Amino acid sequence: MEGVILMQSKLYDIRKKEKLSQQEMADFLDISRVSYGYKERDQLPFNQDEMFDIAHLFKKPISDIFLPRSNRNGYKDGVKTSTKHLAT
Repeated sequence: MEGVILMQSKLYDIRKKEKLSQQEMADFLDISRVSYGYKERDQLPFNQDEMFDIAHLFKKPISDIFLPRSNRNGYKDGVKTSTKHLAT
């Protein structure tokens, strides 16, 4: 995981521990491997169905797998800090 700063690191760690590839996860979710990679790197969001399916697959609560927004890009202490999307 070196060099990767922003991602769903809990999901990555669990997937690696279970020896599943991104392609296997993508097949499970019926999405492309590229889409899965974007989602795992937090460049696209997982939808609720995908999060529930992954939680069921790993037999863990969603909160044990997915990072809250407060731990992701553009958020500090649970508050969105990036303003690049706002018109000036």
